[in-house]
Amino acid sequence: KPSSSSKTTTATTSSSTTDTTTTRSIIEEYFEAWNERDFEKALSFFEDDCLYETEDPVFVGVLNGKDELRQHLIKNADALPSSCQIILDGIAVDTQGNGNIATKWHLE
Repeated sequence: KPSSSSKTTTATTSSSTTDTTTTRSIIEEYFEAWNERDFEKALSFFEDDCLYETEDPVFVGVLNGKDELRQHLIKNADALPSSCQIILDGIAVDTQGNGNIATKWHLE
């Protein structure tokens, strides 16, 4: 059974010009793509040189670039039942222009 404990993920974008509303929409679309297991769509929201940090207890780490992120997404999906969904609990967007974004989510 998938864990229902909350997880936190942090990503740094290379663009600091995206407004908060747009950023939130992109994050929601990313999680929708993940839930559909459409990883190419999920990856389309990231720059090639993205930095992705996760505090997931199983897959802790810092991922550098879209290729490492792709491998991470596939590894996570393969470890979970196909019915498992990511439920987005919260989004924090850096409004200081540093490009930092954090999410809080859980699995169901």
